[in-house]
Amino acid sequence: MFKKRIIIGGVSVTHTLPARFWNKVHKNVPSESLNCWKWMGAKYPSGYGSIGIGGARGQAKMLGAHIVSYLMHKGEIPKGLFVCHTCDNRWCVNPEHLWLGTNADNIADMVKKGRKNNQCGAANPNRKLTKDQVDDIRKNVFGVMPETRRFYAKKYGVHIDTINRVSRRASWPDAPIKQI
Repeated sequence: MFKKRIIIGGVSVTHTLPARFWNKVHKNVPSESLNCWKWMGAKYPSGYGSIGIGGARGQAKMLGAHIVSYLMHKGEIPKGLFVCHTCDNRWCVNPEHLWLGTNADNIADMVKKGRKNNQCGAANPNRKLTKDQVDDIRKNVFGVMPETRRFYAKKYGVHIDTINRVSRRASWPDAPIKQI
């Protein structure tokens, strides 16, 4: 017996996709106060929802849940455009919160809303080195042999590329060299 197939986003999918989609959506999340529809299904590590379309389990093409929502509610996505969120919640699939834009549009929206993370050096919460370690590296590594760079990479538990970026001020650009 063959399942009835429909076309969504140029991909032939079974008629069960909308039912599978709606089974994973929690509408009107009150705590968010934005009327977001929360995706309760699988998520990518980035936080965006994901759903398989157009194939058997393990062979399906994975798409962002917000993309599938856009395709189901608003139609095709022209080549070169992305589905963006007005609410900035990666898990939201409310079609009223989705809009099409270029990558540049999405970045401009991010900057306008103050979501761009420009933290570098000591202000970066993901930093691997301290200010004193950066001072030590810059004092002892700039222009020396790769063996010395490898020594400092091992000493501080970072990759040699991190040592290279610190020594040439590509990272921690605002950290002055400590004078002794």
